Amino acid sequence: MKLIVGLGNPGRIYAHNRHNAGFRCLNYFARLHSIRFNRMQCRAKVGLAAVSGEKLLLAKPGTFMNLSGQSVACLTHKHGIPLSDLLVIYDDLDLPLGKIRLRQNGGSGGHKGMNSIIS
Repeated sequence: MKLIVGLGNPGRIYAHNRHNAGFRCLNYFARLHSIRFNRMQCRAKVGLAAVSGEKLLLAKPGTFMNLSGQSVACLTHKHGIPLSDLLVIYDDLDLPLGKIRLRQNGGSGGHKGMNSIIS
């Protein structure tokens, strides 16, 4: 099983904030594949699905960004998911709006959500 985590901050006040890009991307992916976030696990809204034969666990931590690592650590442990099967979607203010970057390793770049996950 693969874990895809979208980072953001909970609450309507943050819903359209650039910092919630992870939540918004994950919501879009979920809509495309008819995946519902219908359970709470490890302080995160989660949805399970199979896409192209691959089991996926989608998660949106219910904590504020700087505590996202708590949910991610709990979910990877609970489901036995190795870090090599973890994808984290988040905003990166070092990139121009609309640009994406995929990478397998590196630091947090000062992003508090990623720092929480890495630590």
